[in-house]
Amino acid sequence: MLSKNYSFSLSISHLKSKSDNHQRVQEIFGVTDTQLNNRLIFKNITFLMHDVTYITGFSGSGKSTLVNLIKKDFPDAVIPTPLAKQDIPIIDLLDLELQESMKILGWVGLGEAYLYLTPYSALSEGQKTRFLLAMALSRNPSIIIVDEFLSNLDRITAKVVAYSFQKICRKQEIHLIVASAHNDLIEALAPDILIDLDLNGTHRITNRPIEKPFVPDISGVQVESGTIKDYEELKRFHYFGDENLFVDNEFETEIFTIRLKEKCIGVSVMKSPYPKDWEEIDYFKDINDRIRCLVRLIIHPSFRTIGLSKLLMRPKFLDVPYIETRSALGLYMPIYLSGGYSRTELPDNKLSPLRQKLWNNLSFMGLSDVHLLRDDIYCENFVQNLSGEQKEALRYLALNVYVEMMVNNYIYFRSISKMIPLLPKG
Repeated sequence: MLSKNYSFSLSISHLKSKSDNHQRVQEIFGVTDTQLNNRLIFKNITFLMHDVTYITGFSGSGKSTLVNLIKKDFPDAVIPTPLAKQDIPIIDLLDLELQESMKILGWVGLGEAYLYLTPYSALSEGQKTRFLLAMALSRNPSIIIVDEFLSNLDRITAKVVAYSFQKICRKQEIHLIVASAHNDLIEALAPDILIDLDLNGTHRITNRPIEKPFVPDISGVQVESGTIKDYEELKRFHYFGDENLFVDNEFETEIFTIRLKEKCIGVSVMKSPYPKDWEEIDYFKDINDRIRCLVRLIIHPSFRTIGLSKLLMRPKFLDVPYIETRSALGLYMPIYLSGGYSRTELPDNKLSPLRQKLWNNLSFMGLSDVHLLRDDIYCENFVQNLSGEQKEALRYLALNVYVEMMVNNYIYFRSISKMIPLLPKG
């Protein structure tokens, strides 16, 4: 741990000559050369460096000066700085394995598919700031020093990012030293050492000003029943489209939301596995009575990484015993596992002989990449270019694959909801 006394005074005795204005100002205000040569910035700042040190104070009070002095004691400290390579997608800039890059970007609130593929130069200034923090974390540091910490972010986002960043640094045993003229990050950082500089060379050091970190603006928010309007407010932040999500009230659908001062900051959408009309058949009604499928979970980007997702993953007043979700992001980030979900294998992930036959036929018909089938326009053009015989063969195979997947999914739903097998083995 660092225990060092820092003092700094500003001297301008190096001036070889004085202008008329310089001399006149001294005369008007009675400023002597001795006063100029010994202007105190700060003196006798002594502290033990623990996990998080937070330096704050008015602009001009010496924060950057103190940070620069500390940097000299730690030449190996990681200091976030703007990048030279700016036209590369940020998912490639960290130079790590995909899962590790996604994890670190998620830590600073940049866990979106579109952002992964966005060049650094196209990020907003606030996003650039957060990416540089991710870059610092990716270098496996023992100390991170940040001047003007989150100064260019709106203050709610700054508190959210500060809370998440200190949590990761403490978990990774990284010493974090930050400086900012903003003094509103105390609750989010819960610093071990708070250094508050004043303009007259004095300072105040407080050890552990609060016990545990929290985001005061978010403290106490609750999950409520929501509406389609709540979903509409946030759907632009999800990488999937919303086609057929709310078609003719076909499924049992429940929407849950988190609001902050009437603003929707999080939403989840739960749907029954099967349409309501199918409940006339007991086999499907039994499933619908026991399971909801979490089909959308969206947190406003400014409020990610602080645990709101967990509140929406299983709302307390959702009246079913089991919730199922299918998430591409969940394969790379443990958001659902940390929320109490268990990982299971989807039947759709297994390539049956029938599906293999369908893919082979599509390839023979000219499909170069099966992922292109996600593009509706491409699919429409692809089918239009087929002959009548090819369309009929494709229709027959696709229908059989659909039936196979329906049966497999039904068996899967019975299994995850702890229902007895539909048919006895043997």
